[in-house]
Formats: sequence, C-alpha cells, structure tokens
Amino acid sequence: MRINSYMIIRSLPGEGGRRLGVIASNRVGNAVTQNRLKRVLRAAFWELAPTLADDTDYIIIARRDLIRLDKEGGMAAVRHQLERLLRRRRTHSRRSSE
Repeated sequence: MRINSYMIIRSLPGEGGRRLGVIASNRVGNAVTQNRLKRVLRAAFWELAPTLADDTDYIIIARRDLIRLDKEGGMAAVRHQLERLLRRRRTHSRRSSE
C-alpha cells in the first residue's frame, strides 16, 4: 500500500492485464466533486499505465487534499503525484504475528 496526503494506492496481482478501480467517497465532496476526481485520476493513471506492470489490479482511493491539488495544479499536478506514488516502493503495514 502506498499513501500520501492526496491518495492511497493498493496494487494486487491480477489476471489478464492492468485493471483500475477508483474510489472517491462522500468525504471528499459532493457527487460532482467525486466524479471529477475519479475522472482526473483515471486519465492520469491510463497515461502512466504503459510503464506499469502487466497483470496487476490497482485501487486508488482519493483523499480530501486531492481537491486542492486539482484546483491549484490541474491535471499535471495530479499526474505527477500519482507517478511519484506508483514509483515509491511498497510499504508493508502488516504486523508480524508472534
């Protein structure tokens, strides 16, 4: 799982190519805002998709700060943050069982 103040990304092994799921809950805003953020995240993801691993499912969860990023920097800023997050090494949040 990869996390920053704008989004959370989870990648899982998949079957048959890259797939994407985008979540923007009512915490990020009303329906218009949710749909805009999902549209922007989808577009940014598919621009970066050719550089990503095949046979992987990606889930992107929008966070509230993404609204500010989209308004101030537009699509380029969202794409840049998404790319940074996708390039970051995966962090494991599982606790070791003893």
